[in-house]
Amino acid sequence: MQRFLFAVAGALFLALAQSVAWAAEIMPSFATAPSGWTVDRYAPNSFGNVGTFAGRNDVLGIGISPADGFGSRPSGFNSTFYNTQGRSYDLGGAGAGNSLSASLYISTAMLSAANGHVRTDMWASMFTGVGADPHDYGIIGFTNYGGAARLRVWDANVGWVDLGVTLVGDTWVDLSFAFDGISYEYSVDGNLVYTDLTTNGAINYDDVIMQAYNFNGNDPAAPGAIGGSYTASWANIEMAAVPEPTSLAVFGLGVMGLTAARRRRRA
Repeated sequence: MQRFLFAVAGALFLALAQSVAWAAEIMPSFATAPSGWTVDRYAPNSFGNVGTFAGRNDVLGIGISPADGFGSRPSGFNSTFYNTQGRSYDLGGAGAGNSLSASLYISTAMLSAANGHVRTDMWASMFTGVGADPHDYGIIGFTNYGGAARLRVWDANVGWVDLGVTLVGDTWVDLSFAFDGISYEYSVDGNLVYTDLTTNGAINYDDVIMQAYNFNGNDPAAPGAIGGSYTASWANIEMAAVPEPTSLAVFGLGVMGLTAARRRRRA
């Protein structure tokens, strides 16, 4: 009888696993960066694996320098568009059910704009197949410009949306973006914090872009900004997808039922 109960429990678990949508994380490893990463807009002063930092390995450092600020770049690149500096990675058209996940290190210094303005983001470039530039964008990141230090996301229909997440200095924060075919879901430390229900016809992923912003050179798009050099530190998250709570509850009830049946047999 015991073997039978374990067999049924196994069958229940297999059915659960097949019924739950498991997200496959597609953020490429930072271990070999910048290999495979191509310049997006303008190359930051540095972009690559800086090794071990704050307890994480293979950390991506995006270095921003006044040498690449507004007014200091070559002719043709001195517009505010090129103040956003980073690199992109081709995701090969990954479809719905996939997610981008990475950890951002937020230092205590970053929490105060008096130490210099910082902005860094993870972008999901989504292919729509419509228009001259057939892309929509999902963005999650950090800024301390124009208000208190905060995490925020980009919603194309309303603009930037600040997230009510309390930030603690000298800690890693896990950020993720997921596309389920009908919406964009943003999570912080595993908790869903924002859902964008208007994906503007997104079909699949095109690229992931890791960016930081250069506030140097009297940036007309960021009046009053405090420039300087800084490095945005990102690391890959290592976590497994888990069943939804409702599915876990169903599985738990099934196991409880099997346990009760076993006890009745013994009685």
